[in-house]
Amino acid sequence: MESWFEIDPIDETTAAQGRVDSRTYFSKSFNLQRPNSKDNNQPARFIYKVFDPETESFILREADDWVLKETPAGRYQIRFLVAREAGNVKQVWIERVPTPGNNGEIKTFLTLSQPEVGRLIELVKLLDAVPPEGELARRVDNTLIEQVLKDPYVFRGRDGSRRTSALLNP
Repeated sequence: MESWFEIDPIDETTAAQGRVDSRTYFSKSFNLQRPNSKDNNQPARFIYKVFDPETESFILREADDWVLKETPAGRYQIRFLVAREAGNVKQVWIERVPTPGNNGEIKTFLTLSQPEVGRLIELVKLLDAVPPEGELARRVDNTLIEQVLKDPYVFRGRDGSRRTSALLNP
């Protein structure tokens, strides 16, 4: 029986060009072949999301200022490989997709595997707790970030009150 998430594309480029940015796409499950891994022969699948920004920006440093420049954009795709159980992300790819009608191939800009994938996911989760204001720049050790993600109120104010931003604005 065929369902909405079963996709059998002609090739990866054609499939990526045809994806709609308001949808998330899931491949059929397959047995992951990774000898010497606890995920070997475990069920796995790819999860895809495309992005069509109107412009792309890049940052330049001019003297003491940061300058944000913009150029026309194209299509990008993020692909995740999940294996064994939900949330067990094995790899992430960030890819540039050629425009429809263009015979180019998908170009990979970044590939992350574990433990880098875990660090990326921690960073994305941390964004919900980082206020945009702050007088000083901060550097935070990854171990401390892991503690904050486990208990956002690990830091207390002098009066014992819970402070979610104590890490960034003591």
